[in-house]
Amino acid sequence: MPKVEEAFRTGLGFNVDTRGEQASGIIAVLEGAFGNWHRQVLVQGALPALDGVVEKLTAGALAADVGCGSGIALLEMAKAFPHSVFHGYDNSTAVLSAASENLAAAGVDNASFYNVDEEALPESERYDFVMTFDCLHDMPHPDQMASAIRTAMKPDGVWFIADMNGEPTFEDNLRDNSMAARQYSRSIFDCLASSMCEPDSVGYGTLGLPEPAMKQLAEDAGFTRFRRVRPDIAGFAMGVTPALFEARP
Repeated sequence: MPKVEEAFRTGLGFNVDTRGEQASGIIAVLEGAFGNWHRQVLVQGALPALDGVVEKLTAGALAADVGCGSGIALLEMAKAFPHSVFHGYDNSTAVLSAASENLAAAGVDNASFYNVDEEALPESERYDFVMTFDCLHDMPHPDQMASAIRTAMKPDGVWFIADMNGEPTFEDNLRDNSMAARQYSRSIFDCLASSMCEPDSVGYGTLGLPEPAMKQLAEDAGFTRFRRVRPDIAGFAMGVTPALFEARP
């Protein structure tokens, strides 16, 4: 609460690495909320909804998970597609430490993790497939990250986006989203706080990137094809429904 109070007074938020001893608890909560979706839905239900992606990963591709957190999604895909190589990017030392532990436990040799502040995405067309799962709205500068993803992607690559399922306006969310009150209140402690952690942050926070805003973000980064992926895929834990999108150059 002292950090929240300070954030309201200054307008400057905070991220996982500035939470000190709370960081490990936050990571555990995130793994509990999204881990089962990554283990049980991502490979089995979500990836087949993307045209040609499973075939490409099966044959052997280079893929990146940007905002990979503790790496559960990346490692599940590394297990499922042993001929592909997977790179995880994040800028939190706490979550990357957890990712290293999860990597050792997974026993795969086709995955690795990088601190994006120290080793940025390549400035050349390398990746066949890029994922961002429930993290764009947490970023202070998602527009810059979207542009970096486009630069690092091959002309026939695919960017797979999962984010909170929200309506375009605050009023629409209050009317149509039964989880809106919970999501907005929780956001003060996590999503909005993270997306406002730098002085010039965009500050999307929870429900700040609904489909129209996400489409604009992708188009501004240079993607020319954008679509919403099938809405019938199972949701995250805690009643949170993901919005799934596919963007192509």
